Amino acid sequence: MLKKNLFLVFLMPCFAFAQELSNSDIAPMHETYDANQARFKRDYVGKTLKANLPMSQVRESMFNKNSYRISLGNRSFLSEVDCVVSDKPTIDEVMNWNKGDLITVSGRVSDHVMGAIILKPCQVSR
Repeated sequence: MLKKNLFLVFLMPCFAFAQELSNSDIAPMHETYDANQARFKRDYVGKTLKANLPMSQVRESMFNKNSYRISLGNRSFLSEVDCVVSDKPTIDEVMNWNKGDLITVSGRVSDHVMGAIILKPCQVSR
């Protein structure tokens, strides 16, 4: 009985973080951030987001040479989701993409900066 209870105690926290966020969660994430940044951190940071979004732009990171910020989504002024990549195979693939291409992004929510949900680490594919 003790082993079973210990198993449940250690297993339960894993289920709390196992929820994968998707496209339908993006708007509520932005709304939460706008309403209460601390709640955004509590509710979303550390969780995995997997979504299919149009690419809006790719630009070299201002702070890290050889890293590129891929902005995804169709918000009018700022992107909805940003993913920073630095591995050469991914960068080579991204160089062939165009604005509007539908991209699958998956990564851990790490922050919300200038209107964008930041995923680190993250993966992208077309």
